[in-house]
Parts: sequence; structure tokens; C-alpha cells
Amino acid sequence: MSMIKDLMPGQEEMRTAHIDEAHVGDIKGAWGTIRLNDIAPRKTWFARLLTLLIIMGPGLVTMVGDNDAGGVATYTQAGQNYGTSLLWTLLILIPVLIVNQEMVVRLGAVSRVGHARLIFERFGKFWGAFSVIDLFILNFLTIVTEFIGFSMALNYFGVSPYISVPIGVAGLIAITVTGSFRRWESVMWVCCITSLLMIPIALIPHPALGPIVHDTFIPSVTGGLNSTALLTIIAIVGTTVAPWQLFFQQSNVVDKRITARWAKNERADTIIGAFLTNIEAAGLIIDYPAQCEHHRGLRGLALDILRLWRRLQGQSLAASEGERSEVLLRQLCRARRAGRGNRADPQRAARLADLCGAGPGGDSAAERHGLPGVAVQ
Repeated sequence: MSMIKDLMPGQEEMRTAHIDEAHVGDIKGAWGTIRLNDIAPRKTWFARLLTLLIIMGPGLVTMVGDNDAGGVATYTQAGQNYGTSLLWTLLILIPVLIVNQEMVVRLGAVSRVGHARLIFERFGKFWGAFSVIDLFILNFLTIVTEFIGFSMALNYFGVSPYISVPIGVAGLIAITVTGSFRRWESVMWVCCITSLLMIPIALIPHPALGPIVHDTFIPSVTGGLNSTALLTIIAIVGTTVAPWQLFFQQSNVVDKRITARWAKNERADTIIGAFLTNIEAAGLIIDYPAQCEHHRGLRGLALDILRLWRRLQGQSLAASEGERSEVLLRQLCRARRAGRGNRADPQRAARLADLCGAGPGGDSAAERHGLPGVAVQ
């Protein structure tokens, strides 16, 4: 420090952040333990893979955790409004994530202190307080969106928000205050593995591969670039690259006691997480337009049934539309009599049953209204 004083006369002695004893010791991950003095080389692929799994966690949890309730809402909204045309934004954000998060990996592994503490020590109290207050406000708003999503998800199963939100708060506190980093990381691994369901969700409706590949590598915006599209792109960037990730991953690296010796493995953890979280986000963007394409025929059929119903009520209908409705209704009736009726919606099934032949004597509503062409042979 005397050398620093000589080089910068009149300047106050530079303050340095020091690691505390609690963050020195063995690395205890969800997949095992690496001893503090372990310097043995990993010669086999199995040993290297096991070491990577033990180190993995800070990067993976940080990246996958970004696909939260707000992220899911943003990605599905982008898919609803613009189809797959915004997939290229996710491809661009992968290197941005890697560069940002790999920086805090090195900062945490070398300095062994958190991101906020480094800001305080290097830039002073003003910028340190500014970053912490800003982080607090953003995290508060983020937590609000998390519980909104949590309550909406359980409300789908009939659970009241007055019950689901307290359960969520209690669960969050329970996995945090146990004092066991390994137990906490194990829970996070379960959540990360569960999040992989976002990928097959996009494949269920069998989307066309060509447009997906094109929109991933060729920037475009369905309907042209306008203010709404620009705001959607900003929302995708904002929900994918967030300030809390810098603070969280560096603190997680320190809490897990990862040193510079294992920085290479943690860098791989970060890269894997960056690709995985954007692949999952792409799955959400792909799913909505693919689902719409899959159900477009069902919506058309429902529209034709409505037109036929209006005709049964005596309203005029174009001949071509009426003929098409009768053909589609005939197909629907055949499917119903073959056991493929709509069982998800009892009321709709009852209405279709009336159209397809559930009246007295087995006659259909179409037959009772004088449309013999609709009767199923």
C-alpha cells in the first residue's frame, strides 16, 4: 500500500474488500463435494463431468431463473403478436449474457466478495448505495410479478390467492433459512430440470421447422417495425438481461466457495445456462403461434357450426357457406359417433349432441329443421 501512496500522493489510501472465513472451505454442491486443497488433475471424462456437475449451479440457476413469470408472459406475448419472427433477438442475447455473467464469475472467484461490496470499495458510497437501492426496487417489482404468476398458476387448479401466496412465501423462506447451501442448490436443480418442459411444449403442436430456422438467423418483424414491436423487443432484452443476475451470480460464486482454480468450470456453467435459458424462451415463443396454427381448423369448424345454427334459426346464409357447413357438420357428427366428441367442455358437447342426433327418437336438430343433407348415413 505504501507504493500506492507514493504513486498517488495526497490521495486517501485505497480501501480493499476482504473475504471472510465463512466463504473459505470445501465446495459443497448438489452433486458432491470438492475439498479445499484438491489439486488433483481430472484425467478421465467421468471425473471431468462429475467436477463440472459439482461446480455447476451459480450460472445455471441464474440463467434459468430469468425465465420467471414476467419472462414467460413476455415471450408468449411476443409469440402471440409476432409469431416466431422475433426469435433472432434471443440468438443475439446469448453472447451478451455470456460476456456479462462471465465477468462476474471472474470477479467473484478472484476477489471472493459480492458485486455490491466491490462497487462500494471501488466507486464509493454514492454509487454503491445507488446500485443497491436500484437493485432493491427492481427486485421488489420482480418478486411481485413472481407471486402474481404463482397465484395465477395455482388458481388454475382452484386454489385461492389468499392460500397460494402465503404458501409461496413460506416455501421461499423455508428453502432459504435452512442454512444449508447444498439443500438450497438441490431444490434449485429440481426447478431447473423442471423448466426443461418449456422445450417439448413447443414440439407438441408439431410446428413447421423452416420458419423457425429462418426467423432465428434472419432478423425480421411480422407486420414491420413500429413502436409496439420496438417495445416488445425492448421487453425481451430487459427480461433476458437483468441487473440482478450480476449481483446474484457473483454472490452465489462466493457462497459456494468457488476459487480461481475452478473458474474454467464455472465459465462452462455460465455458457450452458445462457444457451439453455434462451432455448427455453424460444420454446415459449414458438409454442403460441404453433398452437394457433394447430387449432385454426377447430376455430373454423366452430364458425361453420355457428353459421349452420343461424340457418336453422331461419337466417339467410350464402349457398357456398351453407354447403361447407353441412359437410363439416357431417364430419363432426361422424367423429362424435366414433367416440371422439368434445369431452373437455360438457356444455359444448351437449350442444353438438343436439346437432348430431340426441333428440327424441335419435333424430338430429338438422334433420328436425329440414336439412336431410346433414344427416349422417
